[in-house]
Amino acid sequence: MIKRLEGFGCQVIPYLLKEFTNKDSHMRWEAAAVLGRLGATEISPVLLKVIQEEEMYDRWEAIKVLKDLGRVEEIMGL
Repeated sequence: MIKRLEGFGCQVIPYLLKEFTNKDSHMRWEAAAVLGRLGATEISPVLLKVIQEEEMYDRWEAIKVLKDLGRVEEIMGL
């Protein structure tokens, strides 16, 4: 479902950011992936918080998206 939202472009960013509070890990990392493909650099603070959480797949996707957004220096600062 979240992948379909990508076609709406940047107007779905607020909705996708809300998915980071979803209890379903799959929904969280799908949201991160779509936000990364949209080039939503404003999500960096949210992704940095995700990297520090327990769920391995969420952390992995957050790191991948930050890398794709060219924000590797932010990861190194943790």
